[in-house]
Amino acid sequence: MNVGFFRKIAVCAIAGLNGLFGIHETFRLLLKAYDSVVSEVSFSVLFAALIFIPVWQIAEKKGKWNTLKILDFWKASLCYFVAIDLCMFASRKIFHLQFYAPEGLTDKVASSLSGEQLTIVYFSHSYAFGLIIAVMQICGSLLLLFRRTRLLGAFVLFPVVANIILIDIFYDVETGALIQAIVIGLALLYLFFMEWKNIFEFFFSRNRQAKVSGFVRFGLALLRFSTVAIPMVICFILYDYPNRHPEISGRYEVSKLNINHREIDLKSCSDSMLTKVYFDDNHDVVFERNSLKRWRVGHFSYNKQNRSMKVIWRYPKGFHDTLWATLSAKDKQRNLTLSGIMGRDTLVAVLVQKQAEAKSE
Repeated sequence: MNVGFFRKIAVCAIAGLNGLFGIHETFRLLLKAYDSVVSEVSFSVLFAALIFIPVWQIAEKKGKWNTLKILDFWKASLCYFVAIDLCMFASRKIFHLQFYAPEGLTDKVASSLSGEQLTIVYFSHSYAFGLIIAVMQICGSLLLLFRRTRLLGAFVLFPVVANIILIDIFYDVETGALIQAIVIGLALLYLFFMEWKNIFEFFFSRNRQAKVSGFVRFGLALLRFSTVAIPMVICFILYDYPNRHPEISGRYEVSKLNINHREIDLKSCSDSMLTKVYFDDNHDVVFERNSLKRWRVGHFSYNKQNRSMKVIWRYPKGFHDTLWATLSAKDKQRNLTLSGIMGRDTLVAVLVQKQAEAKSE
């Protein structure tokens, strides 16, 4: 039995690419002083795989080689390179070499972080979660190395790898990591393609379906469709629920502050200096006082007719001075003036909306 030329290209190219990334990823840190040598060896694997394609094609036409055994060799090589690459990533998670965020990064404001930095901070929060991913990567990789469990290993690994690819794309992770994940994903898709008939038979064989009437079949189809339709309709009805006050929502900087009829120097570093105000979804309000560590967080109720506002604070726990205030209409620069009483103090603050948010409205 002959192997098609495009099938030869696919298995050799994918195996070579995974060999390149697998070898480089495994030894690049251990042999950091010999990085150029590691790179040369890695690329030589890809080069050898590509050169082998025409050699294999010629030998097959002459009938000199057992082409099915050669195909099995390249499939096994592909699985080995995928396995060692994923096990390398898994081992890094176990030994805190991946999913680790330096303290300087975790102390930054979330809005100042890039997508890749957000990903690092998020995954570094739970070592146990990283450990679960590592175990899945190792178990799936081991299953790939045995012919009988190869397809099961691909099913275990594909959701993990697909998730990595999507994170790399939508969180702007470095291009090299994305390409490496895509190469591994291609290897798993190739294994699926090789067994597509068995997979199709397993999931879609009509022999597995019980015979039912057309009416019952229609009812079942409608019931299945409802699992998607009902939540979608409910969420459509509640679409504006989190933010019922778009005219005031946003982030503001305090450009002018008057407390008890006395103008306050905004350049002061006083702990009580109000510097930023956030009117957020779910009627949350935040007063920031010169630092992210000095927040007052509360819940506001707002009357659109007379533009009055009441704020009940829930953080810090010992602060209970309710704010009663009114908000002016936005001026041409989309700025607000907040005037009110909090505890025994009168408060007047001119709030300047962040330029990016003002443009997006």
